[in-house]
Amino acid sequence: MLDVAVDTNKDMELLCKIFRYGGYTTTFAVKAYLQGYTFRAVQYMLKRLTDKGWLEQIPFYSSSRRFPIVYKVTGKACNYFDEPGSYLKRRHTDLFIIRSLIRQHFVFELLGQFEKNIVSNAEAKIKLLGIESQEFLIDFTEDTESRGVISRDGEIILSSSPGKVVVTYVDKSTKNPASQLQNLVKRYDGITVGEGTNVDFLIVVDLKRRENSYLKLIENYESELQRNNFGIPDEVIRLHIKLLVEKLRIDPTAVAGFEEKVREKFKDIPCFEASDEDRLIVKAIQEMGIKAVGKMAMELLNAETDLERKRDRIKELFQKIYRLYSAGYFSKESEHKIMVYRIGYTYSVTV
Repeated sequence: MLDVAVDTNKDMELLCKIFRYGGYTTTFAVKAYLQGYTFRAVQYMLKRLTDKGWLEQIPFYSSSRRFPIVYKVTGKACNYFDEPGSYLKRRHTDLFIIRSLIRQHFVFELLGQFEKNIVSNAEAKIKLLGIESQEFLIDFTEDTESRGVISRDGEIILSSSPGKVVVTYVDKSTKNPASQLQNLVKRYDGITVGEGTNVDFLIVVDLKRRENSYLKLIENYESELQRNNFGIPDEVIRLHIKLLVEKLRIDPTAVAGFEEKVREKFKDIPCFEASDEDRLIVKAIQEMGIKAVGKMAMELLNAETDLERKRDRIKELFQKIYRLYSAGYFSKESEHKIMVYRIGYTYSVTV
């Protein structure tokens, strides 16, 4: 490991990264980046940058707690990087500083392992973030200006090939995880990038219990999605009942408990190969929703004059629709893949 040899170029390269990735850092974050350096060497680098006025040590947390020294870029550094009006010149709340430190540590952990293309299709990089396919990878290639942009509210907007965008969100450790996740997904819901590609999310935390909370929320989110996907919509069954009573002259008492009977009968339909007619039904409902079901039903009713024949045709239509719903032909994957990453150090206040 490298010890305390002076390397001015390396010092300034480090300063650039501290400035670029949030403005706040600690010895532990820098050590995660400079893995070939000893803690002593890292401490000397930060001391040199501090002595030359590029960084300053800031008071942080109460004196009754033991925390690492926190460094912040100075006004001199902001001017050097041609950003004299940078928000980093201001005083910030503890929560803002904590999020900045988590964000910085996250980026430095990845930079420390993968200097150029931080996350690609290499097996080690996929394993690091638990990513399953290349579509969801994050790319921090430094010579591409559109990548690695960190916004002031704690989100990092990253472009990844092929055209996927991953919003890396830093947890607010004093706020409710459920509301944060809900607001994050809601804010980007329906937003597409390029040719209809939706955004994905990576939530960065520094506490195990926060990681567990988000993982549970994500599990519930995906379970709810599955239930919504594979369940028969209430409105379809209600339309069926309405047609039976109003168009097919079925006594209302005869359809008591009809919805429960339908759900019980079609609850475990295995996937099957759809016929051409099935695919047309699926396409129509995907495009028009419940209106398509009503339209198909009325076309069948109008095509027949015999009441029993009408009843048979409607029964056949709805049985097809119920089977298609139950077998998952109307299901779709979540528009957003949500992942969680816990950094290797704790900055949040724990009591």
